[in-house]
Amino acid sequence: MIDLYKPHIIHATETHLDKQISSSEILDPEFYDIYRKDRTFQPGHEGGGVKCDESLGRLTHNQNLPNIVLTGDFNIPDIQWKDAYSIRSPQQYNLEVNETILNITNEHNLEQQNITPTRGNNILDLVFTTNNNLIESISVESGISDHEAVIVDIKTKVKLTKKKPRKTFLYSKGNIPAIKTRLKDEFPEYIKKTNDQSIEICWETFKTLLTSYINEHIPQKTCTSRWNIPVRNNDYITELKRPKKIKTG
Repeated sequence: MIDLYKPHIIHATETHLDKQISSSEILDPEFYDIYRKDRTFQPGHEGGGVKCDESLGRLTHNQNLPNIVLTGDFNIPDIQWKDAYSIRSPQQYNLEVNETILNITNEHNLEQQNITPTRGNNILDLVFTTNNNLIESISVESGISDHEAVIVDIKTKVKLTKKKPRKTFLYSKGNIPAIKTRLKDEFPEYIKKTNDQSIEICWETFKTLLTSYINEHIPQKTCTSRWNIPVRNNDYITELKRPKKIKTG
């Protein structure tokens, strides 16, 4: 695959490398500079999501939003990236884990670009970016791993475009029992309507029903990046701090 695509950057995950394996055994050092982060199997070395959040915070702490591309095997199959970043149920991980991932993407103005499954029916290998214009194309190819390889063409010089606000569901604050009750009450009627229908029609009917209940019982918030806030430059701040004279008649 390397000979076919001749990639400038290779991001390899789940390598299980240790100090006994030299970098030259992975890639030819004549053509690639190799940066390794070998996994440490010790208590207290978990929490990659926290480290990711901290690293992104250092990159995005100022007013000028940098062009970022973040890739990897995130192993979060429950987030529906094609459907407004919703979380399906039941979850492999609890709701808090999925919401934490979505909160990190919202906080750092990241959007996930890969919508093609990379292992079975799950989209596990993700491509996040702060600037959609960076991504020219994405494809998924079969390799020797149990995960498909994600091939990304990235532009190195693009203009930053402001993103439109989007809505996201706050599942932790929603009335989940009400949704379950409504589904239980409506299920007999759903069976009658779809008894002789195709699988596609059955799914679309159920999806429409469930979506209506989610919109009714799950609160939403509009997510915008902090880079949409008007810039407060030094002159603006100085003027705010300047003492105001009180006019008297």
